Amino acid sequence: MPDPKRPHSSVASNFQADADRLFVRSAARAIHVLSAFHEADGPLSLSDIAMKAEIDRSAAQRLVHTLMTLGHIRRSPDDRGYLPGLRLLDHTHDTLRLDPVVQVATPVILEMRKSIAERIDFSLYDETRVIYALRMQSKRETFYATLVGHSVPTYCTAGGRATLCALPPEEAREII
Repeated sequence: MPDPKRPHSSVASNFQADADRLFVRSAARAIHVLSAFHEADGPLSLSDIAMKAEIDRSAAQRLVHTLMTLGHIRRSPDDRGYLPGLRLLDHTHDTLRLDPVVQVATPVILEMRKSIAERIDFSLYDETRVIYALRMQSKRETFYATLVGHSVPTYCTAGGRATLCALPPEEAREII
């Protein structure tokens, strides 16, 4: 069953659509298609996308075609499935470039990296998870661990635990 607290949940979208006349369901479905890749470990078939986005295969086909035309989805190199497109990185760049907290934190993180030889992370709190926004890796780390956008449950990181400590106890318990 979809989790109504997750932003890509159909239950959350349907609730919003019913409660908000400005809500555009087709835009929500397109986001659901893009969200299908969140936990994927390789290319997704059209059927996989439809199932994960909780839409029918016909709608998935139309949305995938549209998103491919716009560069937000691409065919896999073996032409057996779909992958996120490079245009999504434009949105990531804009998010980080325009975020006022990231703007203030970046020079501090760069200065810290010059001073110490360890990994420096800057993550953004997103309720039940933290998302790495800036990462300066140490020489001992693997590439995957340093990717911006990687997220982990809030309670699994030192920064997440610090955030939980600052929340009211009831809210922290609900997240855990």
